[in-house]
Amino acid sequence: VGMPFKDLATTDAIYMRTIPPSSNADGRRAIRRLQDVAIHVIAPAAELHKDPLPGAVTMHTLRECLAAEANGGLKLPEGSTRLAVQVDGSESIEEVAGLKQLKADVLLLNVRESTQRFHASRRVFETLQREGINTPVIHQISFSEGTPRDELVIYTG
Repeated sequence: VGMPFKDLATTDAIYMRTIPPSSNADGRRAIRRLQDVAIHVIAPAAELHKDPLPGAVTMHTLRECLAAEANGGLKLPEGSTRLAVQVDGSESIEEVAGLKQLKADVLLLNVRESTQRFHASRRVFETLQREGINTPVIHQISFSEGTPRDELVIYTG
């Protein structure tokens, strides 16, 4: 009947750079159906502040979170109850250790193209381990259209 269902092979979350506006009933209904089967929608905080999406996971960069914490605390958009924190590998060890004070539900590791992915990832994971931070981490990797399969295998490995 066109309704999504979740099994072992289904993703737990989708990241949406933009979300359908609340005036788009079909788009919002499709998102609600995903949420009903426990597929979380992660969206940038700016998008969710413009047009809240109930049940969405708000994504902030680590630096945004730390700045907000220093200025009275992070405020999630209306309807959002979970926080995803994005790091890009350029953060200092002290900044990554600052995750300890945040109540992040997930960490998105999106290493900049200009940064060596392997070394940046290792430094982030070593800091998390040393600080006893057990937040789940998702590797967020983007490839341009037409990237050869061999490159995908090498870079995602």
